[in-house]
Amino acid sequence: MLNKATLTRWFFILASITIISLILWNTYQFFTQLKENERDKMEIWAAAQEEFKQIDLTQDEWDSRLILNVLQSNTSTPMILYTHKEDVYTGNNVDEKKVRDPVKRQKLIQQFISEYKPIDIEYNGEVLQTIYYGNSPIINKIKYYPAALIVIIVLFFLAIYFFYQTSRSSEQNKLWAGMAKETAHQIGTPLSSLVGWTEILKAEQVNPDYVLEMEKDISRLKTITERFSKVGSVPKLERLDVVEITQQSFDYLKSRTSKLIEFDLVVPNGPLYVNINPQLYSWTIENLVKNGIDAM
Repeated sequence: MLNKATLTRWFFILASITIISLILWNTYQFFTQLKENERDKMEIWAAAQEEFKQIDLTQDEWDSRLILNVLQSNTSTPMILYTHKEDVYTGNNVDEKKVRDPVKRQKLIQQFISEYKPIDIEYNGEVLQTIYYGNSPIINKIKYYPAALIVIIVLFFLAIYFFYQTSRSSEQNKLWAGMAKETAHQIGTPLSSLVGWTEILKAEQVNPDYVLEMEKDISRLKTITERFSKVGSVPKLERLDVVEITQQSFDYLKSRTSKLIEFDLVVPNGPLYVNINPQLYSWTIENLVKNGIDAM
């Protein structure tokens, strides 16, 4: 059964996916609506251009003024107007140098065709002019918004994944720390009995060498118990002689390792005091030496 933390995490992920999907859908709808409005605006402009070609300005001043206002209202949409009879290209909201240069003009026309279908201005069934037009600056800016949003979404999901992995790793670390502490607790009970048995053996006048070796092993078990009990806890540092602790770890490893392996320890002659946790430091030394032996 899923616990509360897991349910909360999945709810957060699903809610985030839903919100991001709505943002993407609304962005797409908004972009589509803008393109449709751009198309409608250019069709109105083309109709006005067609009417302007037909009217007599002296006879219908009101209509001509209205049509001129429509024609002059396009201040953002880039377009190229091609007049078939005169074979003339006229640009609006486009760099005139590009319009005059045949190569650049053709390239620009192809770009406009890829964005919108050209509009033909006809009169009595004859095509008089063709309007090539493209996206306005605002649409060009908005069209990169979905790509930027996708990048943000990817980063967002990476953050969620990192959060999930970190949370999962934290739970695992807590589990291992709990197991280590429980192991230390379980070892502590028989260890106390062993200490008592060594005292009995001393009282029974058993060979002191045997008792000494047992005490060394008991001391070793105490060290292991302390190490396990410190897993997951903040180490407590003490100002101790690191040379002495290193020498003790060296002596223990040398006595417990095959005689075929030669040990050589180079340390300063005098004491060297540092802030250190003796149990964890000796554990580190032992692991390094054992890894070196295993690699041989």
